[in-house]
Amino acid sequence: MLQHLLTKEFFHTYFHYFVGAGIIILGFIVASIVVSILAGLLSHKAATPEDKAKNRALISKISFPVNLVFLVLAIYVVHKLGDFPKEFDPYLERIVKAVLDIAFFMSLYYFAGAVVITRLFAGLGINVNATIKDLLADIVKAIVAVLGVVTVLGNFNINIGPVLGGLTVLTSAVALAAKDSIQGLFGSLTVALEGKFKEGDWIKLGDLQGFVENIGIRTTSVRGFDRTLTVVPNDAFITGSVTNFTRINNWEINVQVPISYKATPRQLESIVMRYRDWLGNNPDIESDPQKAIMAVRINDLTDRGFNLFLFFYTKTNQWLEYMRVREQCMMQLVKIIEEEGTAIAYPTQSVFLDNASVPSGKKPSPSGTTVMAEAPKKATIAKAPAAKPKK
Repeated sequence: MLQHLLTKEFFHTYFHYFVGAGIIILGFIVASIVVSILAGLLSHKAATPEDKAKNRALISKISFPVNLVFLVLAIYVVHKLGDFPKEFDPYLERIVKAVLDIAFFMSLYYFAGAVVITRLFAGLGINVNATIKDLLADIVKAIVAVLGVVTVLGNFNINIGPVLGGLTVLTSAVALAAKDSIQGLFGSLTVALEGKFKEGDWIKLGDLQGFVENIGIRTTSVRGFDRTLTVVPNDAFITGSVTNFTRINNWEINVQVPISYKATPRQLESIVMRYRDWLGNNPDIESDPQKAIMAVRINDLTDRGFNLFLFFYTKTNQWLEYMRVREQCMMQLVKIIEEEGTAIAYPTQSVFLDNASVPSGKKPSPSGTTVMAEAPKKATIAKAPAAKPKK
């Protein structure tokens, strides 16, 4: 028996079978290497344990279509090298092409849901809610599945016209039934693509102001400062004006302080110069003229006093830190005004009356206040004695 296996006739007869088996084994080895390379690439991109777990699940899914591709290619090579009937060639080629199409669309199906959508938005620097990502991934998967079915059926010369017509009708019916959801989806995509805000941002839309808690498919939830939750349709963010306080660069301080008219020009000049120098040396205030404006001026004479105009920016963009810096600036201003021997003006009103408008028994004083005047004494008129009649 062993001598028969070692004869040249045996090798000549069964050589292509050995080659075919070797090619099939080589196909499995190459498939394993490809899967390992993909696993390494995805593990390198993973940053969190959750991402690593998702990548492991993805590798386990795509390992089947990858192995299927190399197995079919190996069988096809063996068929070409071996002495097989030629009438099987057309059928084998169709089968091979169909299997390759199935493996390709299966891999694309899994990658579209797990990687493509996430990597696409991450590459564009767009933060999208997980619900929207899942919905988009499902839509892409459905499109890939339909294309895969149509492509595979086309390999066997099956008429796909009725299938496409039915899919068109079905898609139109679904789109009509889910019109509001689709409109909300486009609204949420518009918000995400334009980058107006993301979850956790402090925004203002009309009279609504608060923090974004969730960006959904149709609506966005905003938590107000009074802790109430307001649900806003996503299309409102397309037509409305949105202010995003989280993305502010520097907080503005714009204050007008009245100083008493009793202050002298020297005092006013000293207050302005001292406060301007203090702001310039404050590390919390943006004093670089290339980045921000700083103005400390006496710009008006009001009914209360000299108007001290203050306009400058803090370096921080955090609201609580801004409030601390603002308090520090106000306290320093009060301190400088007191050290200069003057004061902040408060509302007063003086009334001056002329003699024509003073009621009886009162007279106006030079200072503008009204004081009581003594009532004039009545004059005593002596009556003349009556003349005696002449006799």
